[in-house]
Amino acid sequence: IDQPLETAKYVLSWIRGAKTEHQLDIDYVGQWNEKDAGEEYDHILRDVIGSSEFGNTTTVLGRIRHYSGTTDIPDKNGCRQYQWNISDGSRWVDEEGSIFDGRSARCLARCLNRQYISQCYNAIFQWHLISSFYDYFLWPRCGVMVANRPWSNEYEITSPLWALAHTTQFNPIGWRYAAHNQGVHMLEHGGSMVTRISEDLNDFSIVLEKMQSESSR
Repeated sequence: IDQPLETAKYVLSWIRGAKTEHQLDIDYVGQWNEKDAGEEYDHILRDVIGSSEFGNTTTVLGRIRHYSGTTDIPDKNGCRQYQWNISDGSRWVDEEGSIFDGRSARCLARCLNRQYISQCYNAIFQWHLISSFYDYFLWPRCGVMVANRPWSNEYEITSPLWALAHTTQFNPIGWRYAAHNQGVHMLEHGGSMVTRISEDLNDFSIVLEKMQSESSR
């Protein structure tokens, strides 16, 4: 970033505008999508936000991993080296996505499970949620929903949404992953399994997937 201080001030103005004009509280603010903004900007942005009226309410995130991919090898420490409720973005993936190719649902199902099992990532940002632009632009119909003809009231639910729903619909905020080898596994003959447990330990949710990497890239 050529002008880190001016850029940080612009971000602060955006946060302030979201609050004053739209009553929106911005919990987190990131760095630069798909690029490394640099250490200088990171420090300046933290100083600018930290010394503002949002210093105690808006967290500045570091560089978040982009499209981390998956492996078939569980984390050797069973992810015990991380706090389960860490919220600084270090265990988040800044983008997973789907494209209009008929295979993205398989890829998402694999990534949602295995990114935790193999790399201890416990949250992802999905790109993008609703495709509301014309098909002649880049990356058409790549949202988990398509609504690009607003005058018709027409919308389309795509297969990646169902892959996401297996996790998001049965995984309320505050639920925790079970321990590796005690509900979190790579399956012996391919695929994976994750278990998430409610805060009061009375409920749990299991997601199994049997996708092969060769057919779900």
